[in-house]
Amino acid sequence: MQNKYALRITHVAEADIEDIFAYIFNSLSASGAAKSLIDKIHDSIIGLCEYPFAGSMVDDEVLRMRGYRKIIVERYIVLYRVNDNEQIVTIMRVIFGARNYLEIL
Repeated sequence: MQNKYALRITHVAEADIEDIFAYIFNSLSASGAAKSLIDKIHDSIIGLCEYPFAGSMVDDEVLRMRGYRKIIVERYIVLYRVNDNEQIVTIMRVIFGARNYLEIL
């Protein structure tokens, strides 16, 4: 069994998660759905500490060369990078899947 990787979440990714929660909670008036989705995102991110290469490489060649990987959680894309030497997973962004993440990054 491999060692667990450390987890880092960028400030931007933290803000993404807060914005997702706020949108679903306030705009859609769905507090239960907001909490459930955030729990799923959190659990998926924590899972990357044990299985950092579980996500697929992104399609964009430039980002792929920079080590960007992605996992899908419901309708959201979690973009992250793995530093295998230091055993760190860094969550870069959490973006609504209908958005073009290439324009955002």
